[in-house]
Amino acid sequence: MNRSVMIGDLFRVRSGDVHAADKELAPGSVPLVSCGDVNHGIVGYFQIPEEQQYEDALTVAYNGSPLTVKYRPYRFGAKDDIGVLDPIEPMSPRILLYVAALLNARRWRYSYGRKCFKHKLEAVEIEMPVDMRDIEKLLAHISLDKRPRIVKQTPARPVQGGEWVERRLDELFVLKRGDFHSLKKLAAGLFATVSRTEADNGVVGYFEQSYGSTLHPPGLITVSTVSGDAFVQMEQFQVTDNVVVLVPQRPMRCTSPYFIAAMIESQKWRYSYGRQLYIGKLSALTIQVPWRDGTLDEATIEHMVKGQPYWKFVEMKLRGEKSA
Repeated sequence: MNRSVMIGDLFRVRSGDVHAADKELAPGSVPLVSCGDVNHGIVGYFQIPEEQQYEDALTVAYNGSPLTVKYRPYRFGAKDDIGVLDPIEPMSPRILLYVAALLNARRWRYSYGRKCFKHKLEAVEIEMPVDMRDIEKLLAHISLDKRPRIVKQTPARPVQGGEWVERRLDELFVLKRGDFHSLKKLAAGLFATVSRTEADNGVVGYFEQSYGSTLHPPGLITVSTVSGDAFVQMEQFQVTDNVVVLVPQRPMRCTSPYFIAAMIESQKWRYSYGRQLYIGKLSALTIQVPWRDGTLDEATIEHMVKGQPYWKFVEMKLRGEKSA
């Protein structure tokens, strides 16, 4: 049985303490976190007063992508562009992760123009089990060690030459809007169906082919018009009408869509339910890309993408293999 509860009833909501770290703090050993995603939001290490340190708490972005929540089991200090959720009553790591997931699922409601500051955050409601032990049972099979397993790789030889230029997406792709709106009319089936969700690579389930819809091949980028989330699809798929498919104007190496999707993702903070990224606006979106001899420098892109520690998992998926 669940109950609706406000965040302010579960947590003491505190705004971060630091505005200009370089002016306010001396270098030290305590991580200072902000609203960004890079390095788990850690912007540096400083001498942070004991009374401004937190541990086993959640942080919530005010800026960037508002309501982006991260669980922090370590001691940290906070900049003033995030809120810190300090549990009123002790909460286990699994319960904190559960709350973080519930809040992250609601962040589509907010944007750079509709932020979720302290007082609004305190009033956000989530559905929680009446008995918190139910969460422990539900997540008992999940490992709490979320540190990525980095695989040592030998980087490829850097590619020389070329330049970085700004290009509109419609200079590189033909943009196609999805074919149908409602999933309710579809029976379960074999085809991955991509909608506006930010979870599971945008795939909301497997259904029969919608009448008149296109089945797209794997390797294409899909972009949610609602949130700007960009994914590279790994299997044949169909899309709803709140998703745009990017079809390359000329054949691309398998690494290029991943790079371009990441460049689109870096700008998704600009969009939200109230400021959607429809096909016209997406067509005009500009990204920085390496360019050589009048075309996309895919050799440089391949070097960068294959140098990432998780590329081997993508390669396994592309070959139809399963990870151990």
